[in-house]
Amino acid sequence: PEGAGLSSSASIEIATLLSFKELYDLEIKPLEMITLARKAENDFVGVECGIMDQFASLLSREEKALFIDCRSLKYQYIPLLLKGCSFLVCNSMVKRKLADSSYNKRRQECREAVKILQEYLPEIVSLRDVSINDFEKYKLLLPDTLKKRIEHIVYENERVKEAVKVLKKGNAKAFGELMCQSHKSLKDFYEVSIDELDLLVEIGKDEPGVLGARVTGAGFGGCVIYLVKNSFIKKLKESILDVYSKKTRLIPQFYEVVPSKGAYASALVSKPLLGYI
Repeated sequence: PEGAGLSSSASIEIATLLSFKELYDLEIKPLEMITLARKAENDFVGVECGIMDQFASLLSREEKALFIDCRSLKYQYIPLLLKGCSFLVCNSMVKRKLADSSYNKRRQECREAVKILQEYLPEIVSLRDVSINDFEKYKLLLPDTLKKRIEHIVYENERVKEAVKVLKKGNAKAFGELMCQSHKSLKDFYEVSIDELDLLVEIGKDEPGVLGARVTGAGFGGCVIYLVKNSFIKKLKESILDVYSKKTRLIPQFYEVVPSKGAYASALVSKPLLGYI
């Protein structure tokens, strides 16, 4: 769905590139396609997005999570087999347009933070180069807003690394806890959540069988994703429809999602037309 934070723009970009690749027999490698799609988003649409959505749209695999190094563009497939659990996405029905939101402002704040920290850590290029120890050592030298942005990014990177470890072990409980920590950080430090998304997360926390919940996408509207035990999915939906709809007068939509194969071109076999003159 458009404006739901589920990578609709990236999926259109990748589908368009795949179509041209097949129609004109272009020799274009997957990573080149991904970088071209991001370039369209950055330069034409005006959103300073990263490259994760384009990666996922093209290179996702069944029963796998995609672990991406956004600097080198190297990637790994991580088993995503959490027995007895599923992912449920809930659309808050609050649409957002990243080009009109504070998304680009967050990117600018991160660049400003890098410039300040380079006075003390000249070797860093981006915030991914800042360790937790570095942050804790220099955080009092930073303006409050930039300190919050850095805290989110530094600790979120560590959560991603930890998520890879727990997924390899099939530990659904630990993965869910990381999802909840991530949302709290996105809400309090990166400040990209909104009241409706926070309400959806809180409803999930109060429901039995819900192991984790966080905003998915860039925030400022869109969706929340839950990790929930299969036997509790129906009850979670009912609670959201009751509580969320009463408080917001919005009717949310639900999507039960599974890790699947990314976009691909399927050859069409044309059949001769039969008829009489």
